[in-house]
Amino acid sequence: MTELFNSAMGVIEKNIVNFLIMIVAFLVISLVVAGVFSVIINLIFVGFLSYLINGIEFAVVLVILAWYIASLAEISKEMINNNSIDYVKSIKTGLNNIKKNSSALIVIAALGFVGGFIVQSVFGYGFINPYNFGGSVIEGIFYALAVGIALSEFVGKSNGLNFTKLFDKINRVSPNSGITLYIITIISIIPGIVILQFLLVGLPVVIIVLFNSGTHTNTTTHKKETENKNNKTQK
Repeated sequence: MTELFNSAMGVIEKNIVNFLIMIVAFLVISLVVAGVFSVIINLIFVGFLSYLINGIEFAVVLVILAWYIASLAEISKEMINNNSIDYVKSIKTGLNNIKKNSSALIVIAALGFVGGFIVQSVFGYGFINPYNFGGSVIEGIFYALAVGIALSEFVGKSNGLNFTKLFDKINRVSPNSGITLYIITIISIIPGIVILQFLLVGLPVVIIVLFNSGTHTNTTTHKKETENKNNKTQK
């Protein structure tokens, strides 16, 4: 699978419009869901309980992120198999998939709650707060953990919460792919570029889908068999 990374890049380049549509769709979903939850939470949690608000809001954000990654996995399968894309169906299936693996979803939500609560308790709110940089780094760590678990559980199909096991498997057969998985997963730790991870996470999704499906292995094997036949014919 030395060409796994190139195969994944080929899928992305060929279907860039499909990925852009999914990005826009989930930006809208995120704004609507997060907005509704924010209003409800702020009305309910007052006084001392207001310390829980940031944790709940961040938990919602990470659950939507998991949903997005699971939905990307669905359209990636269709693109790899050259099938027509049904965005609504893919989004619905992605939602069903994260609901089926409730244990992983609970862990992701818990990470969001803990991360948001820590930032709220230690750093507080406000763009002029001098500790916002530290707060964004802490949230970025929890964000990275959620992305790794989502890739492992909702794309890799229950490979375990320790997503490094799956990443290491892929790294052994395709170092470029392994490095890509790690870089895009932890990039959220750098303040201010979480949106970049949101835009790039489709590549790790395609890499894992190709790795699990064996499509790339079969293609590579077929190429080698063809080359061997041609060499024999020439001789």
